[in-house]
Amino acid sequence: MNKILSIVTVNYNSGRNYKKTVESLLPFLAFEEVEFIVIDGGSHDASFGDIKDTSKKIDHLVVERDGGIYDAMNKGIKISTGRWLWFVNCGDIVSCNSEQLLQFLSLEVEGNLIYSDVCTAGGEIKMKFSLGFFMRSALNHQNMIYRRELLADGFNLKYRICSDYQHTLSHYNEIVPLKYRECLCTYSLDGVSSEVSKARRVQVWRERCEAQMTLPKNYMVKYVMVSFSLIVYLIKCIAPELGSLTAKKLKDRGV
Repeated sequence: MNKILSIVTVNYNSGRNYKKTVESLLPFLAFEEVEFIVIDGGSHDASFGDIKDTSKKIDHLVVERDGGIYDAMNKGIKISTGRWLWFVNCGDIVSCNSEQLLQFLSLEVEGNLIYSDVCTAGGEIKMKFSLGFFMRSALNHQNMIYRRELLADGFNLKYRICSDYQHTLSHYNEIVPLKYRECLCTYSLDGVSSEVSKARRVQVWRERCEAQMTLPKNYMVKYVMVSFSLIVYLIKCIAPELGSLTAKKLKDRGV
């Protein structure tokens, strides 16, 4: 049977977060149209025991060292067979209705990227697919489902935190977005891209600045975006303490 959806979960020493995520995925894994792929970077904590305990639910398991989360996600892309791909990583809790989402994905929709608002412990964050929105924020890959053709080249491993953001910008002309009516999952604030340490915030804005330069040349607004990101990056390099006052607020909002 051709798979409608491939769910890829990346794990590395996530403690009990893997178990929480898989438990939230169980309604999806009950469908034959869904393929579950787990990419583990060589864990040696409780999460690897949980992977063994859920082995019957896993269609493809890869256990080997990788070059980071996007390298692991690329491995998942290569072995996936689903028409659509969804990256749900450890700590994220799937909150949408499985039957309704699969029915939606089975339709011959015109879009090639489905996204939703983001739910966090601090509340719901509205998402938009527009360059104006991308200048100050980004979509989270946990709340994005890709048509597999859109991921033919995978994620750029030059970016350690913002490769999904860079992918969205560099493929902006090709993407036909569709916004799903409910949050796809509740976003964990414990992951790599959600950390709000001073050094991490500097790296995020540096990568965003570089990613914005990959926008197609016909989008002159990219120079406005780059200028904005460059200013923020320089401020965070020179006076990182300015960001520490708002770190908790950013974490609550999932930025």
